Amino acid sequence: MPCVLLSTGNAPNPGSAPNPRTVDTYIMQRFIPGFRLLFRIFVFYCVFCLPWLNACSSPSPNKGGGTTESPTPPIEAPPSPTPPPTAEATPTSTPLQEEFSDEITLDAQLNPFNYQSFTFEIHLPSDLLQEGNPPLLVCDEDASDPERHVKEGELQTSQTLTLYGFKASTRYECFVEVEDTDTLKTSEVIGIETPALPTELNRIEITIPSSNAEATGYTLVGYGEQTQNWDYMSDYTIIFDAEGEIRWYWSGYSAGDIDISFVNESVYGRDAIARGGQGGDYVVPNLLSLDGTTLMTATTEKVTSTEYSGAFHHDAGISADGTSFFALVKQSAVNSETGGSYTGFIIKEIDLLSGDNVWYWDSTGDGVEQGELPEGSDSNPDPYHANAIWDNREDGHLYLYVSLRSLHRVLKIDYDTRQIVWSLGIDQDFILLEKDGSPAEDGRWFFHQHDAQRHGNRLTVYDNGKGKQNYGYDDWFTRVAEFELDEENMTATLIYEYNESNWKEPVWGGYDTLEDGRRLIARAHCAVCVTADENNPSSIIELAAGDTPSITWRAEFTNDLVAIYRAEHIDGCRVFNNLRYCPDGHFE
Repeated sequence: MPCVLLSTGNAPNPGSAPNPRTVDTYIMQRFIPGFRLLFRIFVFYCVFCLPWLNACSSPSPNKGGGTTESPTPPIEAPPSPTPPPTAEATPTSTPLQEEFSDEITLDAQLNPFNYQSFTFEIHLPSDLLQEGNPPLLVCDEDASDPERHVKEGELQTSQTLTLYGFKASTRYECFVEVEDTDTLKTSEVIGIETPALPTELNRIEITIPSSNAEATGYTLVGYGEQTQNWDYMSDYTIIFDAEGEIRWYWSGYSAGDIDISFVNESVYGRDAIARGGQGGDYVVPNLLSLDGTTLMTATTEKVTSTEYSGAFHHDAGISADGTSFFALVKQSAVNSETGGSYTGFIIKEIDLLSGDNVWYWDSTGDGVEQGELPEGSDSNPDPYHANAIWDNREDGHLYLYVSLRSLHRVLKIDYDTRQIVWSLGIDQDFILLEKDGSPAEDGRWFFHQHDAQRHGNRLTVYDNGKGKQNYGYDDWFTRVAEFELDEENMTATLIYEYNESNWKEPVWGGYDTLEDGRRLIARAHCAVCVTADENNPSSIIELAAGDTPSITWRAEFTNDLVAIYRAEHIDGCRVFNNLRYCPDGHFE
């Protein structure tokens, strides 16, 4: 039996260290004599008793089937214990020792355009510039559960970095750190504090919190307060987080039929907000950077003599490849038989770098002349009301999808041939089916729709619904819907829909399908529309992935007069450098 020597000692009194001399004397006087007696008994047992007991308890067989005692074996020295194998040294991650360096300086300046962002001036010595170890700018919220903003700098002795997306009325502590061999050199910590939000900036209430704030990320939306004569007050474009905190805002014309989208690392190398459309006044498509700089503004040069110059209408979105705007413009048209005037539309492709027109398609020269579109008249001056344009590449070929609100249709147009491939909607080219494959009633089509998009074999729409009352329904209602298209058999299956009680909005609205299958609804409210339900404020709703509708997050404006049009989720790793919404720190 091996013996193990245990080291012992008195427990120190709280707040004081033990006296080594006193501890050693106590052990010698009280414990050593007892150890000696126990050791002698143990040796006697091992030498005389243990071998005899082993011999008595070990039977050996014989030919007669009995047992005989084995002769007493010679006493052998117990084998030496096998020493444990020597462990090879394994590398361990040793935390770097932090060391303050007065050679690293940091200064911060509140940005005049957006008061939730700061620009930082950083200076550091050249001997700290090592390949693979760039300086890091860190800002920690001064709170019990702080958020952290981190931005990687360049290998330069002097540089300027900007952080956006701080909370309003909040203090942060910021510093720079640089890894230097086995030391983490840090600058002095400086404090910054963001001012309060403007009093006229409408607030947002999260009525259904997200169970995954990281996935919900940020939301971009433009809005304005309506007046009875359809003017707008307090127009803002904002980005807010999953908890309803407004992280970025821009004061400017943002309400009405103005399309809006976020462009990560645009062709200008900077994040930007794409805007354009109509909301009482026309908004020429433009790119707005987060620091308030207008990066580009589209030309208003006409592509045909019938174009209303600068009359951009509803939609102006960034192409799928990120190189151009696809926008809708109003067009003057004349009925070929009666001479009556009406409003048509033009699709324009506008280059993002030059702002110039590069392609167009018009409802008169292309649509009417193909025999695919009806003409308007004096009594029908707005026969199309084109309100959405979506580009989609299929089998290497580019197609455009155009929503025509007045006709309750969506067109598919071949970009190269300019031909209308088909028309989707009531009494058009497709047979409508229910999810179980049975024929669907005409009232199950979309009516007065907005924001038609193509995703795979599905076409999604924000179905305002005005017109359903003429096809089997007692009254009309608003919903979002998805149709699975079979272009070989020309069937459209209503595969998904979601609506709510008292959802009845004649204008506006957006519906996005996200990369992971979730959906986002811009539930637009028109407070001055006679047919709209009251006390249903504009809200933004996130639905779960899958074909069973379930709300995973909901945000509502607290002011019933707030009007929105479109909204868009922004991944937390694509903007603001906030580790709370991008925990792995892989910012794009």
